[in-house]
Amino acid sequence: MQELDWDILLQSIKERRVVPIIGRDFFRVRDGEATVHIDRYIARQLGDYFRIQDPPDDLQQLALSILQGRDITSTKLHRGIKVVLDTVASKLEIDESLCQLAGITDFDVYVSTTFAPLIEQALSAARRGTPVKPVALNFDPYVQAISDFQPDDENSLSPIVWYVFGRVQAARAFAVTEEEMLEWLVHLHIPQRAPRNILKKLNESHLLFLGCSYPDWLARFFIRTLSGERFLERGDRSEVVDSTLQSERSLLLFLQQHGTKLVELGDPQTFVSELYRRWSSRREVAARRSDVHRPYRRDMPQDAVFLSFAGEDRVQVLEIARELTDRKFDVWLDEWQLEPGAEIDPTIRMNINSCAFFLPVLSSRALSNPEGYYYAEWKIALSRHAKHATGERFVMPVVLDEVETNHAHIPHEFKSVLWCRWSVPSEREQLIRALTDGLRRRRARRDAR
Repeated sequence: MQELDWDILLQSIKERRVVPIIGRDFFRVRDGEATVHIDRYIARQLGDYFRIQDPPDDLQQLALSILQGRDITSTKLHRGIKVVLDTVASKLEIDESLCQLAGITDFDVYVSTTFAPLIEQALSAARRGTPVKPVALNFDPYVQAISDFQPDDENSLSPIVWYVFGRVQAARAFAVTEEEMLEWLVHLHIPQRAPRNILKKLNESHLLFLGCSYPDWLARFFIRTLSGERFLERGDRSEVVDSTLQSERSLLLFLQQHGTKLVELGDPQTFVSELYRRWSSRREVAARRSDVHRPYRRDMPQDAVFLSFAGEDRVQVLEIARELTDRKFDVWLDEWQLEPGAEIDPTIRMNINSCAFFLPVLSSRALSNPEGYYYAEWKIALSRHAKHATGERFVMPVVLDEVETNHAHIPHEFKSVLWCRWSVPSEREQLIRALTDGLRRRRARRDAR
């Protein structure tokens, strides 16, 4: 088994060619003072629900004992699990390692092997300051509709969570026992039932297995199904596995003998903590070196777009700047972040008064600070905005996350112009068109002089 090359892994993640496959052993929640696997937690609650004395703490064993020894159908079992999860959902405290995994924004697809929506909760918590929300896709062989994503739809920027064994939402919509998991995987091999775009994404990616402890036979079928091709035909693809999967020695031997390159991780929680640390560090360095700041010149290019933002939103603003730069706009943003209350730089004042467009970036983080220096930039921009002819757009607010339009820190002039929610592709394209049309008119007026 190969040792982990962090540089290769981080570069592959940056290129969005890695998909985490999150196993049941990785999902942990707080139970009082202890941290327990989600299956054990559910088993304990399910035993109380069905009034079973001394229930086994293994959910598989408990489910089989309930089905075989009691007058309880599979539908009643699944309904009981749903009731249990609905009851405790608001009390679940998710393990930090799952939140760290969710915070790596270069992951655009997550595969969950548990039916509990924990990764969705972790994504919502870890990316609270971002404008996107997770999209949950549930594979269910008992319904006709295929739950798949469309790469060019409105939610294409949102992280996708695919519940390969179903998600708790209705009776029999998810697999509990190994026999049910087998049925789910069999149905994935039926072309009319399979979510093609998800499987295509997995087929083209390196798979990062975290906490996937399954019997040898099930693990082989599982990996073969997700990879989409024979083991011997996988070329230079490699799978990254943690100590949970490594415990199945016969499985590892089989994979290695049949052309699969395996990279060892060790303990999954420790690995994710280190991965998050390295990914965050590299992302910060990249932000500082970004060539979007090429006009680190104090002067501003003619017809430039001025981005006004809070320092806490810097990473997301750099992504906006990259997009605008790729669309052939000159972008200027403040490289020299001012301290709250400091006198605004004369050059910044001059650039606001000469730029083609002023884009104030609104976010909950920016508005939570009543003394941000960007408020001074907004006042200068609005003073100039008041001099523009009716219909000419100069100030175009860009919104990063959930922002109340009536927030006290938002100038009333902003409320009278069209906002762009950057996470919505159609609104982003509308902004690009407005900038393009405004720039064309600006240049036409200049040429007519």
